[in-house]
Amino acid sequence: IRTPTEDIDECIFDIVHHMNKGINLIRTPEQKYDGARLNLRAGQKAMCSLSFHSASKYCISGIKILGNECWGVNYDLTIDLHNMAGKASLAIGDYESMKTIAASILANATCFEDEVFAHV
Repeated sequence: IRTPTEDIDECIFDIVHHMNKGINLIRTPEQKYDGARLNLRAGQKAMCSLSFHSASKYCISGIKILGNECWGVNYDLTIDLHNMAGKASLAIGDYESMKTIAASILANATCFEDEVFAHV
């Protein structure tokens, strides 16, 4: 990312929108983690502005970017994305997505505190 760090929050939605359009170009683990982190950041900002559909979309995109190995490779980022995606899915009434996300959390969480959302 070439955008100065202090300017990222101002244009996070534009950055993530364009990045997600080129999701198939993300190849290296570092690019995947950066992309997932940016999606989480956009999801958090969307949640704060009560844009739950957008928050869900960003967090689910972040999960997709990380891929199947996400739990073993970057656990903290993965649990944060899943928790945020689950909360956003609950807020918009997307219970099927919420169930899928909760099942993934329960199957992979390493401690009870990380499972709390999945029990809601």
